[in-house]
Amino acid sequence: MVKTNVVKKDINKIIQALQQKNIRVNYIVLYGSHAKEKAEKDSDIDIAVISPDFGQDPLNDSKLVYKSIFTLDIEPNFDVKTYSPEEFEKSDHFLCKK
Repeated sequence: MVKTNVVKKDINKIIQALQQKNIRVNYIVLYGSHAKEKAEKDSDIDIAVISPDFGQDPLNDSKLVYKSIFTLDIEPNFDVKTYSPEEFEKSDHFLCKK
């Protein structure tokens, strides 16, 4: 399992990498087993990246994020979903449940 402080540092690296590509990041949501502090050794790290620059082409949005973080010195097992703020708020996705 990846320690929480490592996940936080890696998320900050992802934010910086995206900003260097002129992607405005409103926020990143950590979800799944790491968010619940129930991650196991092989658990991936699930994040949602919310940006006003996303939403027109979801496949391209994901490719852009993965290309931006590919060369970073971070844990290799990030699973990234991309949303525009409107998509994220309207979504009936489990990430939006309170």
